Amino acid sequence: MASSLVPPSTLKPDPDGVTLIADFEQYCGRAYKPIPTDPWTIGYGYTGPDVHPGLVWTPAYAWTRLLSRVNDAADSVRALLTGPTSQAQFDALVSLGYNVGAGALHGSDILAMHNRGLWSHAASQFPLWDHSGGHVVNGLLARRIKEQTLYLSGSPT
Repeated sequence: MASSLVPPSTLKPDPDGVTLIADFEQYCGRAYKPIPTDPWTIGYGYTGPDVHPGLVWTPAYAWTRLLSRVNDAADSVRALLTGPTSQAQFDALVSLGYNVGAGALHGSDILAMHNRGLWSHAASQFPLWDHSGGHVVNGLLARRIKEQTLYLSGSPT
C-alpha cells in the first residue's frame, strides 16, 4: 500500500524504521571486531575512536546512542532529498544511509533515481549494496531486501 508523499523536511525516523536498523545492527554490549580487519564495534554497530577492547555498554546506553545516530542519518538523508518522499521511502533510505554513510548515499544512483521520481528504478538499486570488502555478504543482502520492500511499500504505483 502506497504512502502519501510529503516534503522531506517534515519527515522524522519512524519507530518501525528504527527497529529495522536495530534488528540488523544487533545489540552487542561488549566491543568486538566483526572481522579482524574491521574497526572495533559496540552497541548497534557503533564504531569510532572511543571504541576499544574491553569497552562495555548497557542496553539502555546503546539504544540512546542508536537513536542519536539514526537522527544524524535522518538529518543527512533529509538534506539529500529534493522532492516529495513517503515515510516508508525515507525510513528505507535512512537505514541504508545509517549503514553505508551519507557520503556513499550522496553519490549513489539510488538517490539520483529517487530524486527524479523513478521509484521502481531506485528500489532496484538496494540489492546492489550487498558487498563488503569486495564480497557479497548475505546479511547485507537480507538487509537490502528488507529496505527495498519497505521503500516499495511507500512508493506510488
